[in-house]
Amino acid sequence: MARSLEVKSRFSFKDDFSGGFSKMMKKAEGSLSSAETRFGRFGSFMAASEKNFKKVAKSSALIGVGILAPLALATKQAIDFESAMADVAKVANVKLGTSEFEKLGDSAKQLSIDLAVSANDAAELMAGLAQGGVAIQDLDRISQLAGRVGVAFGISAGEAGESFIKTRNALGATIDETETLMDSINLLGNTYAASAPEILKFMSAAGAGISKATNASAEGIAAIGTEFIAIGKSAEESATIMKKFTRE
Repeated sequence: MARSLEVKSRFSFKDDFSGGFSKMMKKAEGSLSSAETRFGRFGSFMAASEKNFKKVAKSSALIGVGILAPLALATKQAIDFESAMADVAKVANVKLGTSEFEKLGDSAKQLSIDLAVSANDAAELMAGLAQGGVAIQDLDRISQLAGRVGVAFGISAGEAGESFIKTRNALGATIDETETLMDSINLLGNTYAASAPEILKFMSAAGAGISKATNASAEGIAAIGTEFIAIGKSAEESATIMKKFTRE
């Protein structure tokens, strides 16, 4: 009886142990499987995070380049502007760092706004005009005029400024008289089959000098040049024809 009970007890123990152990192992296996799954997910997360980090780092680098590029460009433009203003100062005999030089710089910056060009382009225009003999007190006004002529004629402000000075010098005219001539050239270009730039080229090449030599009005000579251009002659050919007329 006791043996039976003992055996039964052992079997009961074994069964209980076996069942408990089995459950424990299953639980452990489940936990391990869950851990592996979580670890796999964590690994995927880490891989994705690393990928995202690299992407962000690369983007940040690009953003850095994006931020630095305009700064580098602005720095270059500032250096170019200072260089162009130094040319203005040299030709106009103005000392760097003086109030007069600062005033020229302010004029160039305002000119760039008025003409919708870079400050460097405005400074170069002023430098070109100064080299053409424009007095420092007239630089601002003639620069503005050249800019407006350039817009009206569809040419660069620099080209307009050079032509303006050549024409004025050849005529021996005042700024006001040359400005009036520019208005006349614009009107001729809008009225006849000749472009304003070609008429201006004719006047700066020879027309203005012919006007001076013959005591004829600049507007009259410009009108004659316009007629030649309208029939197909270039500005240079028209100038040559007019020169021949005045020599005969």
